Amino acid sequence: MTEQLRNEALEVFQAEIKHLKKEAYQDELLSLFLRVLEAVNSLKEQMDPSSYKRKLALRQLVELTVGEHEFYRIQREEEISDEQLCYKISNKFICFLISSQSEEHKKGMKPYDHLVSTLVSATMALESINEPLARHDPNFSLMNDLFETTFKKISGFTKMLVLGLYMDAYVAWRTIHESESTLYLLVNNSDKAKFSYVKHIVYSNMYYNPNSFDDEQRDAVFEHEIKREMQEHGLKSKDMKKFLEYGWLYDCKEYDMEKHPKFKLNFNDGVDELSGLRDQYNEFYRGTSEISHSSSIFFYANEDAIKEVALMLTYESSYRIFCLYMQFMDEYFKRHEDQKQIVEISNTDVKIVAQHLRKKYEEE
Repeated sequence: MTEQLRNEALEVFQAEIKHLKKEAYQDELLSLFLRVLEAVNSLKEQMDPSSYKRKLALRQLVELTVGEHEFYRIQREEEISDEQLCYKISNKFICFLISSQSEEHKKGMKPYDHLVSTLVSATMALESINEPLARHDPNFSLMNDLFETTFKKISGFTKMLVLGLYMDAYVAWRTIHESESTLYLLVNNSDKAKFSYVKHIVYSNMYYNPNSFDDEQRDAVFEHEIKREMQEHGLKSKDMKKFLEYGWLYDCKEYDMEKHPKFKLNFNDGVDELSGLRDQYNEFYRGTSEISHSSSIFFYANEDAIKEVALMLTYESSYRIFCLYMQFMDEYFKRHEDQKQIVEISNTDVKIVAQHLRKKYEEE
Protein backbone atom coordinates (compact mmCIF):
# COMPACT_ATOMS: atom_id res chain seq x y z
CA MET A 1 0.00 0.00 0.00
CA THR A 2 1.44 3.38 -0.97
CA GLU A 3 1.83 6.14 1.61
CA GLN A 4 -0.53 8.32 -0.41
CA LEU A 5 -3.27 5.68 -0.39
CA ARG A 6 -2.80 5.01 3.34
CA ASN A 7 -3.07 8.71 4.22
CA GLU A 8 -6.12 9.14 2.05
CA ALA A 9 -7.70 6.03 3.56
CA LEU A 10 -7.10 7.28 7.11
CA GLU A 11 -8.64 10.64 6.25
CA VAL A 12 -11.76 8.99 4.82
CA PHE A 13 -11.94 6.57 7.76
CA GLN A 14 -11.88 9.33 10.37
CA ALA A 15 -14.59 11.31 8.59
CA GLU A 16 -16.87 8.29 8.12
CA ILE A 17 -16.47 7.01 11.69
CA LYS A 18 -17.43 10.43 13.00
CA HIS A 19 -20.38 10.62 10.60
CA LEU A 20 -21.57 7.13 11.62
CA LYS A 21 -20.98 7.92 15.33
CA LYS A 22 -18.83 4.84 15.87
CA GLU A 23 -15.94 6.51 17.74
CA ALA A 24 -16.35 4.07 20.65
CA TYR A 25 -15.12 1.22 18.45
CA GLN A 26 -12.63 3.29 16.45
CA ASP A 27 -9.45 1.34 17.29
CA GLU A 28 -10.89 -2.08 16.47
CA LEU A 29 -12.57 -0.80 13.33
CA LEU A 30 -9.40 0.88 12.12
CA SER A 31 -7.45 -2.34 12.55
CA LEU A 32 -10.03 -4.28 10.50
CA PHE A 33 -10.26 -1.54 7.88
CA LEU A 34 -6.52 -1.39 7.25
CA ARG A 35 -6.21 -5.18 7.09
CA VAL A 36 -8.99 -5.38 4.49
CA LEU A 37 -7.53 -2.47 2.53
CA GLU A 38 -4.15 -4.22 2.44
CA ALA A 39 -5.80 -7.44 1.27
CA VAL A 40 -7.74 -5.88 -1.61
CA ASN A 41 -4.96 -3.48 -2.60
CA SER A 42 -3.29 -6.22 -4.63
CA LEU A 43 -6.29 -6.29 -6.98
CA LYS A 44 -5.47 -4.05 -9.92
CA GLU A 45 -9.08 -3.04 -10.50
CA GLN A 46 -9.95 -2.28 -6.89
CA MET A 47 -9.13 1.43 -6.95
CA ASP A 48 -10.06 3.81 -9.74
CA PRO A 49 -7.22 6.26 -10.51
CA SER A 50 -9.65 9.15 -10.20
CA SER A 51 -9.44 10.62 -6.71
CA TYR A 52 -13.21 11.12 -6.52
CA LYS A 53 -14.07 7.48 -7.30
CA ARG A 54 -11.28 6.21 -5.04
CA LYS A 55 -12.72 8.12 -2.10
CA LEU A 56 -16.15 6.69 -2.81
CA ALA A 57 -14.66 3.20 -2.75
CA LEU A 58 -12.86 3.92 0.53
CA ARG A 59 -16.05 5.23 2.10
CA GLN A 60 -17.84 2.10 0.98
CA LEU A 61 -15.14 -0.03 2.54
CA VAL A 62 -15.47 1.82 5.85
CA GLU A 63 -19.24 1.32 5.81
CA LEU A 64 -18.89 -2.40 5.09
CA THR A 65 -16.36 -2.72 7.92
CA VAL A 66 -18.72 -1.00 10.33
CA GLY A 67 -21.67 -3.11 9.18
CA GLU A 68 -19.94 -6.48 9.58
CA HIS A 69 -18.39 -5.44 12.91
CA GLU A 70 -21.79 -4.29 14.15
CA PHE A 71 -23.46 -7.59 13.22
CA TYR A 72 -20.83 -10.09 14.34
CA ARG A 73 -19.16 -8.33 17.25
CA ILE A 74 -21.82 -6.06 18.73
CA GLN A 75 -25.21 -7.61 18.01
CA ARG A 76 -24.39 -11.31 18.04
CA GLU A 77 -21.12 -11.23 20.01
CA GLU A 78 -19.86 -14.24 18.04
CA GLU A 79 -16.48 -15.84 18.45
CA ILE A 80 -15.19 -14.82 15.05
CA SER A 81 -11.55 -14.14 14.33
CA ASP A 82 -10.23 -10.98 12.71
CA GLU A 83 -9.14 -13.11 9.77
CA GLN A 84 -12.68 -14.47 9.23
CA LEU A 85 -14.21 -11.03 9.61
CA CYS A 86 -11.72 -9.49 7.18
CA TYR A 87 -12.55 -12.19 4.65
CA LYS A 88 -16.28 -11.38 4.87
CA ILE A 89 -15.64 -7.67 4.44
CA SER A 90 -13.18 -8.18 1.58
CA ASN A 91 -15.52 -10.52 -0.25
CA LYS A 92 -18.43 -8.06 -0.10
CA PHE A 93 -16.22 -5.14 -1.09
CA ILE A 94 -14.89 -6.96 -4.14
CA CYS A 95 -18.46 -7.88 -5.15
CA PHE A 96 -19.47 -4.22 -4.93
CA LEU A 97 -16.46 -3.17 -7.00
CA ILE A 98 -17.17 -5.72 -9.71
CA SER A 99 -20.80 -4.63 -9.80
CA SER A 100 -19.89 -0.95 -10.07
CA GLN A 101 -17.67 -1.68 -13.07
CA SER A 102 -20.29 -3.73 -14.87
CA GLU A 103 -23.16 -2.34 -16.92
CA GLU A 104 -25.80 -3.56 -14.46
CA HIS A 105 -25.90 -0.38 -12.41
CA LYS A 106 -26.43 1.68 -15.56
CA LYS A 107 -29.72 0.03 -16.54
CA GLY A 108 -31.91 2.23 -14.36
CA MET A 109 -33.15 5.71 -15.17
CA LYS A 110 -30.97 8.62 -14.10
CA PRO A 111 -32.08 10.60 -11.03
CA TYR A 112 -31.95 13.78 -13.12
CA ASP A 113 -34.20 12.30 -15.83
CA HIS A 114 -37.23 14.59 -16.10
CA LEU A 115 -39.58 11.62 -15.71
CA VAL A 116 -37.95 10.81 -12.36
CA SER A 117 -37.13 14.27 -11.00
CA THR A 118 -40.60 15.72 -11.64
CA LEU A 119 -42.30 13.11 -9.47
CA VAL A 120 -39.56 13.22 -6.84
CA SER A 121 -39.71 17.00 -6.38
CA ALA A 122 -43.52 17.08 -6.27
CA THR A 123 -43.69 14.30 -3.70
CA MET A 124 -41.00 15.91 -1.55
CA ALA A 125 -42.91 19.20 -1.53
CA LEU A 126 -46.06 17.49 -0.27
CA GLU A 127 -44.22 15.27 2.21
CA SER A 128 -42.57 18.28 3.82
CA ILE A 129 -46.00 19.81 4.45
CA ASN A 130 -47.79 16.66 5.52
CA GLU A 131 -45.21 14.92 7.71
CA PRO A 132 -45.56 17.24 10.76
CA LEU A 133 -49.33 16.68 10.66
CA ALA A 134 -49.19 12.86 10.65
CA ARG A 135 -49.35 11.43 14.17
CA HIS A 136 -49.77 7.78 13.19
CA ASP A 137 -52.98 7.60 15.19
CA PRO A 138 -56.15 7.10 13.10
CA ASN A 139 -58.29 8.68 15.82
CA PHE A 140 -56.50 12.01 15.40
CA SER A 141 -54.75 12.12 12.03
CA LEU A 142 -56.30 9.45 9.83
CA MET A 143 -56.13 11.31 6.53
CA ASN A 144 -52.67 12.77 7.05
CA ASP A 145 -51.42 9.31 8.03
CA LEU A 146 -52.88 7.76 4.88
CA PHE A 147 -51.42 10.49 2.69
CA GLU A 148 -48.02 10.14 4.33
CA THR A 149 -47.89 6.41 3.61
CA THR A 150 -49.03 7.01 0.03
CA PHE A 151 -46.42 9.72 -0.57
CA LYS A 152 -43.73 7.33 0.68
CA LYS A 153 -44.96 4.67 -1.73
CA ILE A 154 -44.72 7.12 -4.63
CA SER A 155 -41.23 8.09 -3.50
CA GLY A 156 -40.32 4.41 -3.38
CA PHE A 157 -41.59 4.03 -6.95
CA THR A 158 -39.09 6.64 -8.17
CA LYS A 159 -36.24 4.81 -6.41
CA MET A 160 -37.21 1.61 -8.24
CA LEU A 161 -36.95 3.46 -11.55
CA VAL A 162 -33.39 4.54 -10.74
CA LEU A 163 -32.49 0.96 -9.83
CA GLY A 164 -34.01 -0.35 -13.04
CA LEU A 165 -36.64 -2.39 -11.14
CA TYR A 166 -39.37 -1.65 -13.65
CA MET A 167 -41.57 -4.65 -12.99
CA ASP A 168 -41.41 -3.98 -9.25
CA ALA A 169 -42.34 -0.39 -10.00
CA TYR A 170 -45.38 -1.61 -11.94
CA VAL A 171 -46.47 -3.74 -8.98
CA ALA A 172 -45.87 -0.74 -6.69
CA TRP A 173 -48.36 1.22 -8.79
CA ARG A 174 -50.98 -1.37 -7.77
CA THR A 175 -50.66 -0.27 -4.13
CA ILE A 176 -50.58 3.41 -5.13
CA HIS A 177 -53.80 2.88 -7.08
CA GLU A 178 -55.45 1.10 -4.15
CA SER A 179 -54.47 4.02 -1.91
CA GLU A 180 -55.80 6.49 -4.47
CA SER A 181 -59.24 4.87 -4.58
CA THR A 182 -59.45 4.70 -0.80
CA LEU A 183 -58.36 8.32 -0.43
CA TYR A 184 -60.92 9.42 -3.00
CA LEU A 185 -63.79 7.91 -1.03
CA LEU A 186 -62.61 9.22 2.33
CA VAL A 187 -61.87 12.75 1.10
CA ASN A 188 -65.20 13.01 -0.72
CA ASN A 189 -67.34 11.66 2.10
CA SER A 190 -68.46 12.99 5.43
CA ASP A 191 -66.93 12.16 8.80
CA LYS A 192 -69.32 9.21 9.02
CA ALA A 193 -67.27 7.30 6.43
CA LYS A 194 -64.00 8.22 8.12
CA PHE A 195 -65.28 7.11 11.53
CA SER A 196 -66.46 3.88 9.95
CA TYR A 197 -63.05 3.34 8.35
CA VAL A 198 -61.35 3.74 11.74
CA LYS A 199 -63.93 1.46 13.34
CA HIS A 200 -63.14 -1.28 10.87
CA ILE A 201 -59.43 -0.86 11.58
CA VAL A 202 -60.30 -1.71 15.19
CA TYR A 203 -62.49 -4.63 14.10
CA SER A 204 -59.66 -6.09 12.03
CA ASN A 205 -57.19 -5.56 14.84
CA MET A 206 -59.47 -7.44 17.22
CA TYR A 207 -59.75 -10.30 14.75
CA TYR A 208 -56.09 -10.65 13.84
CA ASN A 209 -54.58 -9.64 17.22
CA PRO A 210 -57.03 -11.08 19.78
CA ASN A 211 -54.44 -11.16 22.59
CA SER A 212 -54.25 -7.37 22.53
CA PHE A 213 -57.84 -7.06 23.80
CA ASP A 214 -59.79 -8.15 26.83
CA ASP A 215 -61.68 -11.36 25.96
CA GLU A 216 -64.97 -10.09 27.37
CA GLN A 217 -64.74 -6.79 25.48
CA ARG A 218 -63.76 -8.51 22.24
CA ASP A 219 -66.51 -11.12 22.47
CA ALA A 220 -69.11 -8.42 23.16
CA VAL A 221 -68.06 -6.45 20.06
CA PHE A 222 -68.16 -9.51 17.80
CA GLU A 223 -71.35 -10.97 19.21
CA HIS A 224 -73.44 -7.83 19.36
CA GLU A 225 -71.95 -5.03 17.27
CA ILE A 226 -70.33 -6.80 14.32
CA LYS A 227 -72.92 -9.57 14.09
CA ARG A 228 -75.75 -7.01 14.09
CA GLU A 229 -74.14 -4.88 11.37
CA MET A 230 -73.52 -7.92 9.19
CA GLN A 231 -77.14 -9.02 9.52
CA GLU A 232 -78.32 -5.55 8.48
CA HIS A 233 -76.52 -6.03 5.18
CA GLY A 234 -77.55 -9.63 4.68
CA LEU A 235 -74.07 -11.02 5.26
CA LYS A 236 -73.28 -14.54 6.50
CA SER A 237 -70.58 -15.81 8.86
CA LYS A 238 -68.39 -16.69 5.87
CA ASP A 239 -68.34 -12.98 4.94
CA MET A 240 -66.71 -11.98 8.24
CA LYS A 241 -63.21 -11.21 6.94
CA LYS A 242 -64.51 -9.24 3.97
CA PHE A 243 -66.79 -7.21 6.23
CA LEU A 244 -63.99 -6.43 8.69
CA GLU A 245 -61.84 -4.98 5.91
CA TYR A 246 -64.40 -3.39 3.61
CA GLY A 247 -67.55 -2.90 5.68
CA TRP A 248 -66.84 0.83 5.90
CA LEU A 249 -67.93 1.11 2.26
CA TYR A 250 -71.57 0.81 3.35
CA ASP A 251 -71.19 4.24 5.00
CA CYS A 252 -70.01 5.96 1.81
CA LYS A 253 -72.56 8.03 -0.10
CA GLU A 254 -71.46 6.31 -3.31
CA TYR A 255 -72.80 2.98 -2.05
CA ASP A 256 -75.96 2.40 -4.06
CA MET A 257 -76.91 -1.09 -5.24
CA GLU A 258 -79.03 0.33 -8.06
CA LYS A 259 -76.06 2.21 -9.49
CA HIS A 260 -73.59 -0.53 -8.59
CA PRO A 261 -75.51 -3.83 -8.81
CA LYS A 262 -72.28 -5.88 -8.93
CA PHE A 263 -70.91 -4.31 -5.74
CA LYS A 264 -68.92 -6.68 -3.54
CA LEU A 265 -66.87 -6.34 -0.39
CA ASN A 266 -63.45 -6.30 -2.02
CA PHE A 267 -61.17 -3.76 -3.63
CA ASN A 268 -61.96 -4.35 -7.29
CA ASP A 269 -65.77 -4.48 -7.11
CA GLY A 270 -66.02 -2.36 -3.99
CA VAL A 271 -63.49 0.40 -3.38
CA ASP A 272 -62.45 0.80 -7.02
CA GLU A 273 -66.03 0.54 -8.28
CA LEU A 274 -67.35 3.23 -5.92
CA SER A 275 -64.40 5.53 -6.60
CA GLY A 276 -65.19 5.41 -10.32
CA LEU A 277 -61.74 4.17 -11.34
CA ARG A 278 -62.41 0.48 -11.87
CA ASP A 279 -63.31 0.41 -15.54
CA GLN A 280 -60.41 2.59 -16.65
CA TYR A 281 -57.71 0.71 -14.75
CA ASN A 282 -59.01 -2.82 -14.20
CA GLU A 283 -56.96 -4.33 -17.04
CA PHE A 284 -53.73 -2.77 -15.77
CA TYR A 285 -54.59 -3.76 -12.20
CA ARG A 286 -55.01 -7.40 -13.21
CA GLY A 287 -51.72 -7.18 -15.08
CA THR A 288 -49.83 -6.36 -11.89
CA SER A 289 -51.26 -9.50 -10.33
CA GLU A 290 -49.75 -11.62 -13.10
CA ILE A 291 -46.32 -10.15 -12.38
CA SER A 292 -46.54 -10.30 -8.58
CA HIS A 293 -47.47 -14.00 -8.73
CA SER A 294 -44.51 -14.89 -10.97
CA SER A 295 -46.49 -16.05 -13.97
CA SER A 296 -44.81 -16.42 -17.36
CA ILE A 297 -45.28 -12.67 -17.86
CA PHE A 298 -42.99 -12.07 -14.89
CA PHE A 299 -40.16 -13.99 -16.54
CA TYR A 300 -40.61 -12.84 -20.13
CA ALA A 301 -42.18 -9.38 -19.92
CA ASN A 302 -40.74 -6.57 -22.04
CA GLU A 303 -39.20 -4.43 -19.31
CA ASP A 304 -39.06 -1.28 -21.43
CA ALA A 305 -42.78 -1.59 -22.19
CA ILE A 306 -43.52 -2.27 -18.52
CA LYS A 307 -41.51 0.83 -17.56
CA GLU A 308 -43.56 3.03 -19.90
CA VAL A 309 -46.86 1.67 -18.57
CA ALA A 310 -45.76 1.96 -14.94
CA LEU A 311 -44.69 5.57 -15.48
CA MET A 312 -47.94 6.53 -17.17
CA LEU A 313 -50.13 4.88 -14.53
CA THR A 314 -48.19 6.25 -11.58
CA TYR A 315 -48.09 9.78 -12.94
CA GLU A 316 -51.86 9.69 -13.49
CA SER A 317 -52.53 8.29 -10.03
CA SER A 318 -50.06 10.68 -8.40
CA TYR A 319 -51.66 13.70 -10.05
CA ARG A 320 -55.09 12.71 -8.73
CA ILE A 321 -53.67 11.91 -5.28
CA PHE A 322 -51.97 15.31 -5.11
CA CYS A 323 -55.25 16.95 -6.13
CA LEU A 324 -57.06 15.04 -3.39
CA TYR A 325 -54.49 16.29 -0.91
CA MET A 326 -55.04 19.87 -2.03
CA GLN A 327 -58.78 19.32 -1.63
CA PHE A 328 -58.41 17.81 1.84
CA MET A 329 -55.96 20.51 2.97
CA ASP A 330 -57.92 23.39 1.45
CA GLU A 331 -58.24 25.34 4.71
CA TYR A 332 -54.54 24.87 5.43
CA PHE A 333 -53.52 26.16 2.02
CA LYS A 334 -55.79 29.19 2.38
CA ARG A 335 -53.57 30.17 5.31
CA HIS A 336 -50.33 29.23 3.54
CA GLU A 337 -50.55 30.65 0.04
CA ASP A 338 -46.79 30.39 -0.52
CA GLN A 339 -46.83 26.62 0.06
CA LYS A 340 -49.96 26.27 -2.04
CA GLN A 341 -48.24 27.95 -4.96
CA ILE A 342 -45.25 25.60 -4.75
CA VAL A 343 -47.52 22.53 -4.68
CA GLU A 344 -49.65 23.80 -7.55
CA ILE A 345 -46.62 24.42 -9.76
CA SER A 346 -45.22 20.97 -8.97
CA ASN A 347 -48.55 19.26 -9.57
CA THR A 348 -49.01 21.08 -12.87
CA ASP A 349 -45.70 19.59 -13.99
CA VAL A 350 -46.92 16.14 -12.92
CA LYS A 351 -50.12 16.65 -14.92
CA ILE A 352 -48.17 17.68 -18.04
CA VAL A 353 -46.02 14.55 -17.82
CA ALA A 354 -49.07 12.36 -17.20
CA GLN A 355 -50.80 13.74 -20.29
CA HIS A 356 -47.63 13.31 -22.37
CA LEU A 357 -47.23 9.69 -21.30
CA ARG A 358 -50.90 8.87 -21.92
CA LYS A 359 -50.74 10.38 -25.41
CA LYS A 360 -47.56 8.47 -26.19
CA TYR A 361 -49.12 5.21 -24.94
CA GLU A 362 -52.28 5.64 -27.01
CA GLU A 363 -50.31 6.51 -30.16
CA GLU A 364 -48.24 3.37 -29.82
